[in-house]
Amino acid sequence: MTVQEIAEAIIALQENRKIAEKNAKEKKIKEKGLKYPFQVTSIKRTKKVLGVDAKLFTPTEREKLSPLELHSGYSRFELTIVDKENNTTPTANIPAEDIPYIYQTSKIALEHLLIGNASETGSSQVAKSPAYTQKLMGNQFKGLTPAEVLIKDKNAETSLLSAKTWLESNLSKYPGNKGQIDAINDAINLLHNGKLSSDNVSTNTSNIEVYKTDYKFKSKQNEKGYNLIYGIEVICDPSKKYPFQISIMNCYAPVETSPNGQKNIKMNSAENTVKSSMLVTKEEWFKLISKLNRTVSYFEQMNFAELFNESKVAGEYNGNNLNNK
Repeated sequence: MTVQEIAEAIIALQENRKIAEKNAKEKKIKEKGLKYPFQVTSIKRTKKVLGVDAKLFTPTEREKLSPLELHSGYSRFELTIVDKENNTTPTANIPAEDIPYIYQTSKIALEHLLIGNASETGSSQVAKSPAYTQKLMGNQFKGLTPAEVLIKDKNAETSLLSAKTWLESNLSKYPGNKGQIDAINDAINLLHNGKLSSDNVSTNTSNIEVYKTDYKFKSKQNEKGYNLIYGIEVICDPSKKYPFQISIMNCYAPVETSPNGQKNIKMNSAENTVKSSMLVTKEEWFKLISKLNRTVSYFEQMNFAELFNESKVAGEYNGNNLNNK
């Protein structure tokens, strides 16, 4: 054999070895039988599970985006709440490019939580009373504590007692009502004893909007041709032990195209609406959003060199060389 033939044989052997190693690796991965191969993280409760899948893609040829956009319009994280109690699985997308923003708002919320906890250290027992910290969930007083309600209007006691009656009648169905019942009782007792004070109202009870989107639609349709619609909201309520709440809404609604090509969701015709929320601790939420932020960063680093070279070739072909000034 000639030197050239030997060299070609060695190269072919190396290529075959690479192919064999690749096939063996793929076989091993398939044999693992991974049930959730795209799952980045999950948070589990007795009756609920929040799962987050990474569906990340670089710009496609069809989209005609610059390679340096780094992400396809479909690059996203899919969040799903498996609600075993109601037998629903509402799902929503968060665009990959929204993650850095959510990461920053989460840091602000976390800072607010930590500063609030520090400022309340050493506060009096009356200030720690649930009357000042437990928010009410009913539509009439939603987002207010019983203390805030009575400080604004002492005559609201009758309405609070009415709300308490409803909460008690539904206590077996919603055990979480007990916290609101105790807070109402505490606030009324403080009022009657002349101890209810606006000085003890916590300044750390305002909700922080971490993330919220307008309603969006997916390609999935029902038998009427209505698209699957979703909405997602993440808020931080500093007054709660589990301060971060992820809420997802799904429904089906018609999506119409206007003469200018804009898609419009007809929410007034929505049907089969389902909603579910998941409460998580500050530690759980920050681990989740930090992992998503790192995943986006790793994805972009992994693909940047190839996409940058693609941009250079396209630029030179179109007469837009990097050296042109």
